[in-house]
Parts: sequence; C-alpha cells; structure tokens
Amino acid sequence: MKLITSTLMLLCWFSVSAQYFGIASLHIIPPNPVPGNPVAVVCSTYHASGPCNLLADSVAMDGDTIRVFGEHTPGILTYICYTNDTTWLGEIGDGQYTIIYYLVEHFQAGGTLVKTDTILLNMIGTGFGKGPQPEQVHIAFDPLSSNVFVRLPEEFPAAVSLYDLTGREILRQATSSNSVRFETSSLVPGLYIVRLDGGNWRSARKLAIR
Repeated sequence: MKLITSTLMLLCWFSVSAQYFGIASLHIIPPNPVPGNPVAVVCSTYHASGPCNLLADSVAMDGDTIRVFGEHTPGILTYICYTNDTTWLGEIGDGQYTIIYYLVEHFQAGGTLVKTDTILLNMIGTGFGKGPQPEQVHIAFDPLSSNVFVRLPEEFPAAVSLYDLTGREILRQATSSNSVRFETSSLVPGLYIVRLDGGNWRSARKLAIR
C-alpha cells in the first residue's frame, strides 16, 4: 500500500510539473544581426519547480536548419519560476535559417519531456561598403575606469547601444565622430552585446564587463 501511495505521489508530481513547463518566447540577439557578427538565441522558459537553471546546451546545424537543445533537471515542485537560456550560435553567413529550440526536462520522478518552438533568422548583408568593415570596429573595456570605448576608422553617424544577454537595451548613445565612451560602473559584470547601427550598415560584438 505504501509503495502504491508513493508511486501515485510521484506520478502526480510528474504530471503537475509536466503541465507547467514550456517555452514562453524565443528571440535573437542582437535583434537585427548581420553576417560576420556573433548571434545568440534566447529562450524564455517557465517551470513549476526549481532550480530552473540551464544544465547544458548544444547546437546542431544542417543546411538552413539550426537545432538548439537546452536541458534542465528540475528539483522538487516548489513554485512557478522563469529563466532565460542564452545559446551562442557563432558567426552565420547570408541566408534565411529556421531555428528549432528543444526544451528538454529530465524529471526526478522519472521520464524526460521535450517541448519545441521555432523562430526564423534572416542574415542579410547590409552594405558594409557604406560603413566600416567589421574588423575596423574596435571595442574595449577598461576595468580601471569602468568605461567601454568604441572606435571607428573614421567619422560615421551611428547609434551605439549596449544590450544584456536577454536582449534588453541598457545604454544608447548617438555619435557622429569616430569614438564613443560608455560609463558602466553601475552594470553587473558579465557578457554584453555592443551594437552600432548606421542606418545602411550595422555591426555587433560581444563584450565582457568585469
């Protein structure tokens, strides 16, 4: 009787957990990537148990299809929680790609469930001949002054933005010169994306702030 009761409790826990996990949304960072710049997919997920941190991720590319696997091992049922899984895809060439995200949950009560969602990624060149080449854009962080310096080979009108890994814009500054300075002492150390948008050209780069 005790064994049956325990089994029923585990099945009930697994059933409840299975109902309350899934993919809330997918988005790409930077929001409008261009060939030659690093790209990441951010999967916003919800769970009925904690902890909800990403255990492992992997990427498989087959032509114009990109499959991303994010694996979690939820703990004991406690509360509904949300998390963002950020998986870097690297530099991707011109074309339109289909990204399929597989959210994989390995439940302690036994069993593995998978939920999927799909997003399109358009990588279309924007005419770098009208702006600086990617290798000409220099971005550096100075830990002594907590400043980020962006330098261009010459004066280019552009908007310079700083994004966190969830795709949220943290800072934005317009420039018409060949250099921009950001003060970042109030930011949490970690990885960020610096994006330059010149209208007919764009550039984006990962940046570690320490």
